[in-house]
Amino acid sequence: PTFGAGPLSIESHLLDFKTSILNRTIRIDFFEKLREEITFASADDLADQIQNDIRAARQYFKSLKHIK
Repeated sequence: PTFGAGPLSIESHLLDFKTSILNRTIRIDFFEKLREEITFASADDLADQIQNDIRAARQYFKSLKHIK
């Protein structure tokens, strides 16, 4: 919502993934909700939040390694 209304879409950040998948069909599985949707005052604020989300996601997946 930070950049205005548009068609429904999902933007995903694939951690530590370097292969180009442009114009490819992929499957996304949801494991944990990190936060509610937020409108940010600026692109810089959004970028800062994305970095926070990445840290939270890494912590979540790290915690799964301890589950047997």
